[in-house]
Amino acid sequence: MGHGRWLREHPLEIAIIVLTPPFLPASLQAARALRLLRLVRLLRLTQLTRGLFSTEGVRDAAVVAVMIILGGGAAYAAVEKAQHLNVWDGVWWAINTVTTVGYGGSPQTNVGRVIAIMVMIVGIGFVAILTAAAASRFLREQRSETTVLEAVEQRLDEVLRRLDAMERGSGE
Repeated sequence: MGHGRWLREHPLEIAIIVLTPPFLPASLQAARALRLLRLVRLLRLTQLTRGLFSTEGVRDAAVVAVMIILGGGAAYAAVEKAQHLNVWDGVWWAINTVTTVGYGGSPQTNVGRVIAIMVMIVGIGFVAILTAAAASRFLREQRSETTVLEAVEQRLDEVLRRLDAMERGSGE
């Protein structure tokens, strides 16, 4: 398997490697998420969306969302020193932010605001992925039902044509 193919078929592994380097402080790990934008050029959009709306794609998106929430919470706690937060306070804030509950506190620094924006975008994006996956599933089921109904209608039309032909042949 070539390197390019492996990169296209394993986006979750790439995200884990890019987003979780052990040598950087927690406050900088969240900023490395922007490097993922380079990977978008490597993937074809149709394959990505088809894979994203599958069960495995939603699972992978959930893992990435959880990683962003945990990393964003840790980074938030690290940069918002005036609030005297520990990592779990930061994760609590990130969960409140991503779910749009919003009572976890608000950032007081510019870096904290950037982290908050990223966490909000991830939350909105994940809800959009779930919604799109559910809609895709319903449409796929509706299309298969429509195909079955069309096949039944065609078969009934054929039966009616044969009955008409038989009636005309018997002289009625």
